[in-house]
Amino acid sequence: MMQIFAYHEINETDNSFFYHIEGGADGLFAINETNGMISCKELDREKKSEHFLIISVSDNNMPKRADVCTIRVMVADENDNAPVFSSTILQIIEISDLIQVPSLLLKFSAIDADEGDNGVVKYYIKDDPSGSLDIDPDNGDLIFARDYAFPKSEFILTVAAEDYGNKVVKSSEQTLRILWKRSTKGFLRGEPKFLQQKYITYIAEGLPKNTKVMKIETSNKIFPDVPLTLSIMEGNYDSAFTIDDDNYLRTAEELDAEIQTLYTLKVLATGKFVKSAETIIEIRVLDVNDNAPSFPPIKDRQISESLPIGSHITTIMANDVDADIDLEYMINPPNKYFYIGRFTGAIYLKMPLDYEVAKAIVVGIQVFDGVHIVKTNFTVNVLDVNDNPPKFTSDLYKFKVSINTAKNDIIGKVSAQDPDEGPNGEFRFELLNDSENLRIDSKTGELRLKAPLKDGMVYFAPIKAVDRGNPKLSSFAMIQIQFVQNIIQHVAEFKKDRYSFLVAENYPLYLPFGHIELKNQTSFNFESVTLQILDKSYSDIFHLKNNGQLLLLQKIDYEFLKEYRFRVGLFIDENGVTNTSKPKSTASVIVKVSDVNDNAPTFNTDSTKLIKIDEQMKKGAILGRLTATDLDTADNARIHFSILDGNQHGIIRIDATSGAIIYDHWDDEKLYENPGVNSFNLTFMAIDNGSPPLWSIHSAHFVFNVDTWSGSAPMFAVPVYHKYIFENSAIGSVVLKAQAHNKWDYLGNNWKYSISDNDEIFKIESHTGEVFLKGDLDYEKRNNYEFMVTVKDARHRSAVVPVEITVIGVDEFAPVFSKSSYTFEIPINADVGQRIGNVYATDDDIGPDGKVYYSIPDDQYISFIGIDPDAGVLVLRESFPINKSIEQITVIASSGLTQHSRTTVYLEVRFTF
Repeated sequence: MMQIFAYHEINETDNSFFYHIEGGADGLFAINETNGMISCKELDREKKSEHFLIISVSDNNMPKRADVCTIRVMVADENDNAPVFSSTILQIIEISDLIQVPSLLLKFSAIDADEGDNGVVKYYIKDDPSGSLDIDPDNGDLIFARDYAFPKSEFILTVAAEDYGNKVVKSSEQTLRILWKRSTKGFLRGEPKFLQQKYITYIAEGLPKNTKVMKIETSNKIFPDVPLTLSIMEGNYDSAFTIDDDNYLRTAEELDAEIQTLYTLKVLATGKFVKSAETIIEIRVLDVNDNAPSFPPIKDRQISESLPIGSHITTIMANDVDADIDLEYMINPPNKYFYIGRFTGAIYLKMPLDYEVAKAIVVGIQVFDGVHIVKTNFTVNVLDVNDNPPKFTSDLYKFKVSINTAKNDIIGKVSAQDPDEGPNGEFRFELLNDSENLRIDSKTGELRLKAPLKDGMVYFAPIKAVDRGNPKLSSFAMIQIQFVQNIIQHVAEFKKDRYSFLVAENYPLYLPFGHIELKNQTSFNFESVTLQILDKSYSDIFHLKNNGQLLLLQKIDYEFLKEYRFRVGLFIDENGVTNTSKPKSTASVIVKVSDVNDNAPTFNTDSTKLIKIDEQMKKGAILGRLTATDLDTADNARIHFSILDGNQHGIIRIDATSGAIIYDHWDDEKLYENPGVNSFNLTFMAIDNGSPPLWSIHSAHFVFNVDTWSGSAPMFAVPVYHKYIFENSAIGSVVLKAQAHNKWDYLGNNWKYSISDNDEIFKIESHTGEVFLKGDLDYEKRNNYEFMVTVKDARHRSAVVPVEITVIGVDEFAPVFSKSSYTFEIPINADVGQRIGNVYATDDDIGPDGKVYYSIPDDQYISFIGIDPDAGVLVLRESFPINKSIEQITVIASSGLTQHSRTTVYLEVRFTF
């Protein structure tokens, strides 16, 4: 979960700490006693939303030293609880004739223990066999909304409660037994209605187009023989949804919760009725983790190497456009210096820094959102502090001084090193005691005689090296000087006047390739001999070690220079001081360079870059040529050519030796694989015969001449066009568009369309292929036409397709009742369900437009009368009221959406005695 750090305020060799949780763990938290890493078991916010941990740390000293800190752990909410319905909700209710539309029947109530949107509860009806009930999705009010006839005496209502989670939606269900005590029987349709005045639903983002969202239930569920058409009128931003013929709401595009999280659609239902119905559909788009986190630009940091452990360096915060995403951070690759909070992104120092060990530390940060991993890094530049004193190369320097040494001669040299930088690493030398015989150069450490020394005496002098840091740091050493007679040594000199070496041009740097031998090598100390390259222009390329080994400092190139000649010199050192005035011995060195295959072939500028072919070209035709050069020699420079990519169909080939590009055959497949593209990339390779071989590549454009290609000719994709048009279509309206294309499924620029075998009723636009209506249509006179459409390109290649036109009749006539009014008598003792009479209307249209439907408008609603919508039969649904002797109603005859007629029906009670 997180890590705790502790440190000593003063530097100590033992930095071992021991961590313990002293209180607040509740059996849920644990800590690693050696590294301070805190872990936890599964937490439950609904049981306890925050925890306070008391952490102690102690060292291993005697007596022990300790400290404590408090950590507040706040538990974030997850949508892990479903709504729970109240136990006080009734299990059974009765709907009788006393209940009017609309009436409040019951209030459903549910509670979700989560917080925020995860705890918001919405309600909806999952199953209502009667179609008569509705529920308020926000407050759970159950409404008796529609007075539909229901044949059974009872049914089970299922209500669902779901939360408002952004990623995961939890729900539960409650059932209610409904006792149906209403006496309504028979036909009673009324106007179209939705079964809920407000629907709520959700869908995850990123699902493919045409995904089902929900089924929109209407009165068509109760009366399936009266179809309704549903349309989205408002709220459909970017046309995100559509409704199919089965009343399923579907996605019309891939949804994105980062763009739109809530849609509120207004939906209209229309049918063969005067009135229409409306409802609201609220659709929540659930967030899916489909976006990777991103880091803002991170600046590099500068921190002192003396910064204490546990110090806060910076906080890295990644961004994620997805909602409610828990980001987890880690340092990757692992870094021994720094620690990052798993959930906070806060970076702390966990190990002391040392400028002399690491001046700049690259810190890699990784963030994980549960699906995606994103990485970044920044650099911590360590600032130097003066934490290192100068250090002498020896605690005791011993020098022997010859009797011939004169005043002010250099008798030796001391040296020291300071790993700090700047003034912290600059130091000077001092003699601690004033000396009559010696002086020291404060910068170079060279020792000189101020006065002669006595023969056979040994002198000791303490010296100090002190830096310029703040505070200043220093170290000490001792000098021992012994005055002796002249030192006789064997004279060192080169064994030969000339040395020759052969080295490959790819020979590794800093690895000896030759040895320059000296005479009398076994009789003198190499530490007293210095070998140097005398020609300074070659000292950057070669290096001569004092033991005679010769090595490379820079890469050499056979193609640049095949041989190097320079001189080397031998110098004698005494007491650490080299006499560079004149070498004691010199020699010549010749280094010959051998060739290796280190140059790849290079294509020349005259190599073919554009290759054109057409379908009529003959096999073997030369299309172009490639040339290349190689700076190497012999086999290393022998070049072969090949086709590396872009010639999968073998349309061309290349001569491996001459580089000639040769036409082989035409292949349509290359064009079919890439419709509309006639230019492709070809990649050639030139490879030498070296070991290992080297190569280079050359790109060229491969162009097909498609103007003469048979596949570019026009063609029709369908064997016949069959189009249905209404008989009342306006003259000049477009009937169809004859669309020709080539084998690429592309349209030609200069194609022309024409029409033949036409009855002068239709005409065609020659450039677009649009067929227009030229004359009037009459379904009753003729309902079918046939003609041919021809398309021709600029090369007179053509294609022909037949066209069949079917004329559809329109609803031109309204239904006509057989009477302007009807009068029917109802016996006083008539039974419920008895036929009262029959109204009848006819329609001069034929087909579906001539089908007549009968209904009683809502404003004429009479509970005891129903009508068969197909036959026009009036039926007694309930006993005729005893207080009425006559009743007047209106009956509507409909055919289609626009054609309606009305008639009046008088109902009279016939009394029998």
